[in-house]
Amino acid sequence: MAREECLEPVAPLIRDFPLHLQPYAHALIKSKLEESKYYVAVNQIRLHEQFDEFLASSKLDCDVYRFMFSKVTLPVQIDEDCMEVVVNKVPSKFWELEPALRKLSFERRADIVQVETEIYTYLECLQGLFASEEVRIQQLIRCFTACSSGSYSFICPFFLLRF
Repeated sequence: MAREECLEPVAPLIRDFPLHLQPYAHALIKSKLEESKYYVAVNQIRLHEQFDEFLASSKLDCDVYRFMFSKVTLPVQIDEDCMEVVVNKVPSKFWELEPALRKLSFERRADIVQVETEIYTYLECLQGLFASEEVRIQQLIRCFTACSSGSYSFICPFFLLRF
């Protein structure tokens, strides 16, 4: 089942009503959906997907990186930081997005940015290993230090390298 099909409301179809009752059925169904805030939820889903796409464009990665560290050190500041970034740096159409969804998007992007940073640092270490002998020794020491300090969330496969 496609995601778009899941967003369809559970409501009777207007064409199921006799022709002379269809205008009334339409008005009744529409008012019931508005009362249940169905349209608000659909709009929030759409905005959340668009906000995730906006964050994936890497335009806010510096702020996401800052958010990632504030999450670790000062959890109280997370919502304030999110709001500050949203008000100052994102298009106004995302201001309507629920704060909990905005925070969730920032947390997801922060995880992705962290993994990208770890991979980039790891790659940098490996590139240094294949440079000159002096640089290789320095990089090897740096990589072992990074691995032992827990900078990487994955195991460094140095045992696979042959000198």
